[in-house]
Amino acid sequence: LPLGMGSWAVGLLSVFGYGIGLGFTIACTNLWVSDSHPEKRSAALSLLNFGWGVGAVVCPFLFAVLHREGLGGTMAPALATAFVLVALLLAVLPFKEPKKEPEAADSSAPQPSVWSVRFGPVLGALFFLYVGTENALGGWVASLAKRNSVGAGTLWMMAPSFFWGALLVGRALAPAVLRYVTEVRIVLGGLVLAS
Repeated sequence: LPLGMGSWAVGLLSVFGYGIGLGFTIACTNLWVSDSHPEKRSAALSLLNFGWGVGAVVCPFLFAVLHREGLGGTMAPALATAFVLVALLLAVLPFKEPKKEPEAADSSAPQPSVWSVRFGPVLGALFFLYVGTENALGGWVASLAKRNSVGAGTLWMMAPSFFWGALLVGRALAPAVLRYVTEVRIVLGGLVLAS
């Protein structure tokens, strides 16, 4: 809410705040889901990210409707309702502890640093680039569509939904495809397609 209504400094502070919040939320949620489903990690993570994608696809349409109807002031009650619904959902969801793996015979041995793992820094760079590219492209598409739009319509607001929708389709299909294709082949195929 402060992002669209405040000054430039308030906007920067808001972006910084939601960046930190998303960084913690996404990383911790992905780790929790991955640990909770060790036998089907990729499928579980695809479904989790599918849920994130649904919100990204729906929000531009919602904002376009609110903007066109002049209902921008209804955003605060909508956010309050969303917070209450999330709190209720968290109160009733059965959270279970991740399955503990049996301890190794020599658990006192020092664990290798993430930087000593051969592909650790490369994976870190890829994740950094992926998240940056995803967010930059999602925002850039809206800016480009607004700049190139003719008239005073709100159709340009929906342009990011096509980008997020494509991600959503991939995440929805991944669990089904993983039954027949190995994770390595999907990763390589996805890299080729994205390139």
